[in-house]
Amino acid sequence: MRTDSTKKETPGLRRIRGLLRHIRLSAPRTLFLDIETTGLSRHYHRITVVGYTMDGCYRAHVAGDDPAAFVEAASSAEAVVTFNGSQFDLPFLAKEYPDVLMPERHIDLRYACRYAGLTGGQKKIEKALGFERESDVDGAEAVLLWHRYVSGDHGALSRLIEYNYLDVTGMATLFDCVENLLCGEKELFDPVGFADRCRPLRDTLLRNHPPASARGFTPLGFDELFAGTAAE
Repeated sequence: MRTDSTKKETPGLRRIRGLLRHIRLSAPRTLFLDIETTGLSRHYHRITVVGYTMDGCYRAHVAGDDPAAFVEAASSAEAVVTFNGSQFDLPFLAKEYPDVLMPERHIDLRYACRYAGLTGGQKKIEKALGFERESDVDGAEAVLLWHRYVSGDHGALSRLIEYNYLDVTGMATLFDCVENLLCGEKELFDPVGFADRCRPLRDTLLRNHPPASARGFTPLGFDELFAGTAAE
């Protein structure tokens, strides 16, 4: 694949390149983040899982759990990386966790990829770059997995978290690829890419996620789900 670091400099491209370089310099404190939800509408749906990795440590905050670890990670991060987070993840988070202070420095890989000539959803771009996923779960099935989980299928949570893990670590791979396409090869002082930083052992994914009954989790009822929305 050719390197696009010689593309004509435009204000938008200059901004993206600047973000890529700044985030590379703050690598240990860069938060890669992806959420799962019960649907696409911020008015009618809720966040089910917030998956994130920072400096090689992946964690998943599950709805109903104490969000303290996520709140701490977000507040200590210097930058955040998402895919379509401008339109989806960050507005959802602002609504459900208004007290969480996300970093001001944010790069949305959906738009960064466009500058590198890569369009479509995250999985389509990963495939175009030659990366094949080990799981065939998609966004629609992720919603169903949550409903199966709150109905008593604890294995469904394992699949949902693994799907989220692949999204988060996939973003790390995309970041490295887009950075190389738009900025050239990484500097010698930082030879380790984000993809290498963000791949913890797979058997650590579910260590802190016991069954819902052990966490005292209670699925939201209709009144709670729609409280404060247009459907109330």
